[in-house]
Amino acid sequence: MPTIMDQEQEKDDVTEIYLDQIDPNPDQPRKHFENNAIEELAASIEEHGLIQPLVVRPTNKGRYQIVVGERRWRACKTIGIQKVPVLVRSWDNQKVAEIALIENIQRQDLSPLEEAEAYKTLLQDFKLTQEELARRVGKSRTYITNTLRILQLNQKVQDMIGRGQISIGHAKVILALPDAEEQEMIAHKIIDQGWSVRKAEEHIRDKVGREKKVTKKPEDDDTKKDKKDPEIIELEERMRSWLKTQVKIKDQGQKGSIEITYYSLEDLQRIFDCFFDEEYK
Repeated sequence: MPTIMDQEQEKDDVTEIYLDQIDPNPDQPRKHFENNAIEELAASIEEHGLIQPLVVRPTNKGRYQIVVGERRWRACKTIGIQKVPVLVRSWDNQKVAEIALIENIQRQDLSPLEEAEAYKTLLQDFKLTQEELARRVGKSRTYITNTLRILQLNQKVQDMIGRGQISIGHAKVILALPDAEEQEMIAHKIIDQGWSVRKAEEHIRDKVGREKKVTKKPEDDDTKKDKKDPEIIELEERMRSWLKTQVKIKDQGQKGSIEITYYSLEDLQRIFDCFFDEEYK
């Protein structure tokens, strides 16, 4: 599938401007640039030239802001290139934010955390709904909701994700713990002991089970008679694992009820999607 950059270049209105007239976008969704990757790109540009132009927009007093291509701009700076080919587009702030995000997503240049932060910015700054955002960036609403959930994690855990110390799979498992300190503690164990996602999930499930036993009130004689069926307990565990939240099944013989805990409206929407979205089936 052609990227936005490819589609824009087909319009064939490339011009050249001086590199020192161009400024980076302070709201660029990609926050981290690997020095080694920049050096490799610079070597390629030095040998073959800059094949793809940057996309920029005019700002003021003859200056331009990067919309797409900051990595190429950085590489050109390291080898002292004076002029670069550009496509000039007069886009507003919302359009620039959307294009920068979509281009990075299409090239798979963003970390999960950067992607989540970019979605949050678009939702807040431009008053979009998750449904509208999903349409604009070509993702499902469920995908948007689940990506945004990363931002509910303890900030230190988010930093670990940003550094690549724990995976997005681990992050989703940790989200089952509402307490920030517990999230951080489990994240450190994942790193120190090299836990897989499955191992982390089993540990969290066991931990929650042990805590429930400790805090459980003494049983009277009637309660002892009504001990939960092992099959019901197993179903609870399976639902907790599937929904990534607390689930309690109250069995009353031929009928009963299921209590599912959610921590925000977005979390409620995520749980709803687990039941009705094909992505979860």
